Amino acid sequence: MNIEEFSPKTGRVIKEDGTIVNIANLLEQIAESGIGVATGVETTIVNITVLSTDWADTKCVILNDKIKDDSVIYLAPPTGITAVDYDIVAIAKLTEYTIAAGSLTIQALGTVPITDITVTMIII
Repeated sequence: MNIEEFSPKTGRVIKEDGTIVNIANLLEQIAESGIGVATGVETTIVNITVLSTDWADTKCVILNDKIKDDSVIYLAPPTGITAVDYDIVAIAKLTEYTIAAGSLTIQALGTVPITDITVTMIII
């Protein structure tokens, strides 16, 4: 097993008990259980499709009314993603660029996707 295969960049991590999990699944479990989230903090988990036509140069704006100026947002490959779609997301090297009330601008540090992609967005 190559440890480099397990990181936020690959979408997989090794838990303390040695099990291998998809980061999106782990974040969903944490959000649903409330572990590490203060009481009364709203958590939203949504799969979003970013259209290939949504990109302006290397950036794309995602609109969601649950996003606040001080939101913490995690992006991860969605559960059930195909290997081909995973590669497209991984090669894009998506990162958060700016956050404002109602919107998140993401940036592709790698290759901008030329097909529609789906990612899981967890908003805390």
